[in-house]
Amino acid sequence: MDPAAVAGETALPVTTSASTSASRTEASVFEGLFVRGLKVPPTSPFAEELKRVGVDIKRLEPSYPTQVWHASLSVALRHAAGTMNENDGYRFLAQRFVAGFFDTVVGKLLAVGIPLMGPDRVLQKLGRHWSMAQPTLRVAVEKVGDKHWSARLDEPDMLAEFCAGIIYWGLIRAKVVPTVLVKESAPNHCVLDIRWQ
Repeated sequence: MDPAAVAGETALPVTTSASTSASRTEASVFEGLFVRGLKVPPTSPFAEELKRVGVDIKRLEPSYPTQVWHASLSVALRHAAGTMNENDGYRFLAQRFVAGFFDTVVGKLLAVGIPLMGPDRVLQKLGRHWSMAQPTLRVAVEKVGDKHWSARLDEPDMLAEFCAGIIYWGLIRAKVVPTVLVKESAPNHCVLDIRWQ
């Protein structure tokens, strides 16, 4: 069965590394993690290192190349999750991101509807919701069974554990306690197994 058909969306092409330079991440993502989620002080060494990779948290651009987003996440791993292993660090950053993103203007629009939609509908709309923040990231979802979904995310330099964490914390807001496991991780995509009781 075509995962996009289940999601009610058109099938999308797989993103390749050749399109890395076209991949963009919206400012609301940076605001969500660094300004609202982690509350990075603007004059801190953390903020200075973010500037060195291209992000001035005092003056956010409308969008950034996704490579800048990934570089800024590496900075955040060192400053905010330095005592954790990389996977746990990405999951922690995802939690802070979701908390902060739902406090942005764009995130508030989503936050209102998620508890009302429930987890199945949230996952059906995952691609549309994700595109508000990262328009070039492609999502295909498939309902595997009752309370069981699979999601494939395609984008260059995929950060599978971070994406899994975003889905986990997003589903918490849909009033379920999920398990989100990385089943496959490659440089340009990941496949996630999503379940709840």
